Amino acid sequence: ITTQGAAPPTVATGAVTPAEVCQNGTIDIAFSITGTFVAGNVFSAELSNGTGSFAAPVEIGSLTSTVPGTIVGTIPPGTPPGSGYRVRVVASDPVVVGSVNAVDVSVFAAPFAGVDGSIALCSTSGVVDLGNVLGTGVSTCGAWTGPGGVPFTGLFDSATQAPGQYVYTTDCPGGCPQDDAVVTVSVSEPPNAGTSTSITLCINSGQLSLLGVLGAEAGGVWTDPNGSPFTGLLDPATAVSGVYTYTVTGTAPCTSAQAVVAVVIDPCTGVEEAMPSSGTVRWMGQEGDVHVFDLGEERLLGLEVLDVRGRVLTTPKVVGNEGQVRLSMHDEASGIHIVRIRTSRGGSVLRLFHAAH
Repeated sequence: ITTQGAAPPTVATGAVTPAEVCQNGTIDIAFSITGTFVAGNVFSAELSNGTGSFAAPVEIGSLTSTVPGTIVGTIPPGTPPGSGYRVRVVASDPVVVGSVNAVDVSVFAAPFAGVDGSIALCSTSGVVDLGNVLGTGVSTCGAWTGPGGVPFTGLFDSATQAPGQYVYTTDCPGGCPQDDAVVTVSVSEPPNAGTSTSITLCINSGQLSLLGVLGAEAGGVWTDPNGSPFTGLLDPATAVSGVYTYTVTGTAPCTSAQAVVAVVIDPCTGVEEAMPSSGTVRWMGQEGDVHVFDLGEERLLGLEVLDVRGRVLTTPKVVGNEGQVRLSMHDEASGIHIVRIRTSRGGSVLRLFHAAH
């Protein structure tokens, strides 16, 4: 409401301090007025876009008053960084759009270190970038420290570095408050099921703990060649030839470990095993109708398969000549067989149990 002939009320936006501010930071907007405003009037501070346009202003603060004063404005957290922002004050009763402040306002991105998190690793996980745990939008102007405040690259080697709290702290320009985030790292050791191997026992041999044969940690589970539970204590007088499997459950994210003992129960009659042995060739068990042999660093020169009476069987079907060699016994009957292997370092005679499929 104005008196006839009186000039309409005006709002003049004054100094904005500071002229450099961070996202989510505050600024003081001074304003002056002329004329009279109605009780209950609200003065609101509006922020332009980054080029100074008020086509879509954003309200950043307000003050219910009829007299001049200062409005405290808060820069919204998502405001794009820029150096061309302007501010104006508007009134509600009567509606008056005030002048624009005279000096550009610069908005800086507030440092963001990410979100606190945790990660569980196995000591075999390799090198892991802990920055991936922090999430997206993390400020790159920062540095890592490890337990005890020791400088850290951000790349965690699960095999050599200690678990604990790793802290990422920003050190960004612009005078904004810095930020930090903590990644808590835990590391588990993988289970040890030992090393797969093969053994030949006479049927009249004493009982044998297969755990010691593998060199494994205790606490795992055994199964016999039929997949049935097994104690791990082998009695050749009552046991069957075949592959005995030992499984140790891992603590996540470490996977479970498994190893096998390929056992031959031999009546200890038949072919003489007179061939000098190189000592490194091992029977690794049966996969379907195929038997696997580990030659280590030796090279295969020849192989023949005999039955327990010493009769040479049909020409073997062999794949590979070094490292692991695979022998197909698709046409052979179940039972104990003898394999003579000639290698670049000598020879070996191995007994194996073939389960026909």
